[in-house]
Parts: sequence; structure tokens; C-alpha cells
Amino acid sequence: MLSTERCRDRLRRFAAGCAEQGLDLAVVSDTRNIAYLTGFLRPDVGISDMKVVLLLVYPDRGPVLLNSQMFKPLADKVYRDEMIVYTDYDIHHKMVTHLDDALAVLREHLVSDSSKPQKIGIESRYQATAVTMLLQALYPSASMTDLSNTILHMRRVKEDDELALIRRSESQIALAYKTVKETIAEGRTELDALLAGSAALTKSAGERTFFYGDFVSGERSEGIGGWPTGRVLQNGDLFIFDLWTTTEGYWADTCRTFVVGAAPTAEQTRMHDVVLKAVDAGEQLLRPGTPVREVYQAMYDAIVAEGYGDYFPHHGGHGFGLHAHEAPFFIPASDEMLEEGMTCTLEPGIYIPGSGGVRSEDNYLITATGFENLTPYPRGL
Repeated sequence: MLSTERCRDRLRRFAAGCAEQGLDLAVVSDTRNIAYLTGFLRPDVGISDMKVVLLLVYPDRGPVLLNSQMFKPLADKVYRDEMIVYTDYDIHHKMVTHLDDALAVLREHLVSDSSKPQKIGIESRYQATAVTMLLQALYPSASMTDLSNTILHMRRVKEDDELALIRRSESQIALAYKTVKETIAEGRTELDALLAGSAALTKSAGERTFFYGDFVSGERSEGIGGWPTGRVLQNGDLFIFDLWTTTEGYWADTCRTFVVGAAPTAEQTRMHDVVLKAVDAGEQLLRPGTPVREVYQAMYDAIVAEGYGDYFPHHGGHGFGLHAHEAPFFIPASDEMLEEGMTCTLEPGIYIPGSGGVRSEDNYLITATGFENLTPYPRGL
């Protein structure tokens, strides 16, 4: 789990930044940002996403967590500051009124509080409209400042406790690829590969494990990505596996391409070799201070040099952490720079109508002198 002390330090830095902006109150709505600051990640299964969790950050005193009574035991394990709890599941409550229940408790807390904030920070990208309306009704003279990017910017550089969880997610990759590669054969389906990989990871972990991604084979691989289907595999198909795993909210996002039931053709081998040349070109620039657009350009140029420039239609990579896709984004228009402590991917690909698609994706930690490859699985077809 995330370090309690690290979370407290991140929360202190966030509160100090709010104070510098003259904010009296900041309302954090995104569940991943709340986890980053407190260590408590709301479960994301079933009806969990209907249950409101908010973190109220007061720059001059401790935070207040608004939480469902269902998740209080989980929060109690990691969160030590004030918590206000709403009841959302008993014989007297409807199962679809979670927001109403949460707003009632939030209103009671704000009304009873003696402070009257005049400048409030909100995450407008994530905050429920009803919460914003409540704040406006209680504090009609207060101004609102959007903080949607503030914590995202803090999250760009990963700390030791975050990297420990990312490494645990990465450690699942080898078993996942080994399992799906052993599963694919003529007559099996894309869904068979997903189910086999999921079962192997769940059994290995001894608990529910998130496992999904792009599972596209044959002609479907020409379309870059997509959820697995019942498409029946044929010998010689290219099969793109872009696998996602998470540990306590922290992602690994990698990709390999395999050939079903046959040796790769000369064309498939050449496509794969060119993709790996692009990966190598990008890796040469992975170090602090490099503009990410230059990393993209190096990969693109490597593919163009081999005559496949028209068949590389997407970004060259991205950051990852509490989201599968975070800054920095490896695209031509980016003005972002690599920094020590960032985690990122490189994922060039080639997709040719009538031939299929090939993509390879590794995960990296940017170090003081270059990079560390975090992906524990070879790149071969």
C-alpha cells in the first residue's frame, strides 16, 4: 500500500500550494487523486462508482474525508484525519440515492463549520454538478478556482511508495504473456486468451486481479486495438496483446504481438523488426530534459526510414501511474519534458490493411542518467 508518511507529505504540499493561491478550501473529487493524498482508494466494482467520496482540504487545518459507511473500514486502515460518513445502505435507504445521502452529510458539515470560505478550489473535470451547486448555494460570494490539473501535475513524478506498487503490477506481466501465448491456437478465440490470462493472474495473486486490454487478432489487428471478441483464431494470425494490470490502483501497460500457430512470415518478421528499431530509437532519448516530442519523432523517423511511415497512425507512448494514460504524452505537438522519476511507455506500431498489425510496448522509469526498463518479458514474436 502507499506509505502513510508519503501521503501526508503529499497532502501537506498540496495544502501549501492551495494556501499560496489564497484558497480557503479545496474539494478533491477524483478518487485517484484522493488515493494519492490519503492512501484510501475507493473500490471500483459493482455499484461503488455511485458512492461519493470527497476530500475537503483546508490549508490552515487538517483535511476532512467524506465517505460512504460501506467503505469506512477500508479508509480506517490508512486514513487518520477527520472523516464524516453517510449511511447509504440499510433497510431505510434506497439503493440509488447515494448522492443525496452524501450531500446531506456534506451540507451539515459545511453549515456547522465556522469558516466561510471566499475562494474555493474544485476539480471541475471530476466534481459532480450537485456538489458545485451546493457550494454555490452555501457560499454565494465565494469564487471558484479549477484545480483539475494541480494534482495531476504532482503525480507526474513518482515516489518510492508509488514505484513499489507499479513494480508489483509489472511483475504480473511475465505470467500473463506466458499464459496467453500458450493459450492461443487455431480454433481458440480472443476471449479464450483473456479468460486464461485472468485466471492465471487471479490464482497467482490469491485475490481478485484486474486484467484487461487490447486483444485483437487477424484482420482486427489492422485496427490498432479493441476488446476481445469471440473471433476464432487461425494459424498465421497476428495477435496484438496490449495488457493492463493494476495493483492498488497503479497500472502497468505493456504490449506484445504474437503469431498464432505458425512461424512468422518474412513480412511479419520485417514489420516486427521495424517496430523494435523504433523502440530502440526512442530509448536512446529517454533521459531527463528530453522533449517528449523528440522521442516521438525519433520513433517515427525510424519507421519512415524503412518505408512504413503511412502505417504508424498513433502516439508513440505516454505516462502511466494511477491512470493507464497520464502525462507526458509522446505526440508531435507536445511541449512536455522528461523528468527524473517519471514512468512512461513507448509503443510504436505498424498496421497494414490485408497484412495485420504489430505493436510493442515497454514501461520505463526515467532515472538521473537515463532509464530503467520495468517490463519483464522478451519482445520476440
